[in-house]
Amino acid sequence: MLVYPAAMIPLPGRRTVTITFAGLLSAIAIACATTHPHLAPIDDTQIRIDVRTSLLDDERIDAETIRVDSRHGVVILVGVVASTDEARRALRHASRVSGVQQVVNRLRIVPTETLTPSDEKSGSRSQQLQRLHDQQRGHYRHSA
Repeated sequence: MLVYPAAMIPLPGRRTVTITFAGLLSAIAIACATTHPHLAPIDDTQIRIDVRTSLLDDERIDAETIRVDSRHGVVILVGVVASTDEARRALRHASRVSGVQQVVNRLRIVPTETLTPSDEKSGSRSQQLQRLHDQQRGHYRHSA
C-alpha cells in the first residue's frame, strides 16, 4: 500500500488547483518585486532630482547653497545653511523622498547675522554663504 503526503493525494481536479495556486504565487512574487522599495533598483539620478525639487519648493530653504548627492539610496547633503531649522527642514525633505535609504548631514550652519548686507560687491545671501563655505574649506580664490 502506498502512502501519500496530504498534498500529493491524487484527487479529481487537484491538478487544476495546484496550477492555479502556483500561478497565484508567481503573480504575487512579480507584484512584490515591482512595487516593494527594497527589491526595486535604486535610481540615484531620480533621487537627486526629487530631493533637489523638494528643497527648491520650500521657501524657507535656500537650496542654492545645498549640494545633493546620492549613492545607492544614501543621500548626502553638503553646503551651508543659515539656521538649525533650515538644516532640519532640508534633512526632513530628503528623508521623505521615495527610494532614500539614509540621509547624511554635511550641512554647516552659518547664522545670517555673520553675513554683510547684500550689495553689488558682496552678492546675494546664497553667494555669501557659498563664499564662506569655500573660505573655510580652503577653496576660496579672491577675485578682483
